[in-house]
Amino acid sequence: MLFRNTALVAPSSDDARDTLQILWPTAAEPATFAPPVEVTEDERSITILFDLAGHAPEAIEVEMRSGTVFVLGGRAPAASSRLLRVFALGARIDPSAVEAEATPGRLSVRIGKVPPGSRAIVLVKK
Repeated sequence: MLFRNTALVAPSSDDARDTLQILWPTAAEPATFAPPVEVTEDERSITILFDLAGHAPEAIEVEMRSGTVFVLGGRAPAASSRLLRVFALGARIDPSAVEAEATPGRLSVRIGKVPPGSRAIVLVKK
């Protein structure tokens, strides 16, 4: 399955078959920083393999905020802001279990999932 940079836009008839696009929306700024990615998921984690062709691995940063993965790159030619790719994950993920590895031409982001049946206990102050 592939993410496209148009995932936050209502699907057209061609995009209606891409259910992953609806489940995990993505966006890119500029739109050229949105090559297809490969996503795999198992019981414990979600892994996003991102094509970094033409981008230096040392210029890439990965942040996790509120169930959303932000991939930040260096500045695009003739752009005033940094490159940005965003993945909104709908699955129950563990923000403390995120690993990223950038190598020439490729970024791998592995996000741990909260085990099924786990729960958080909230203390109510009186």
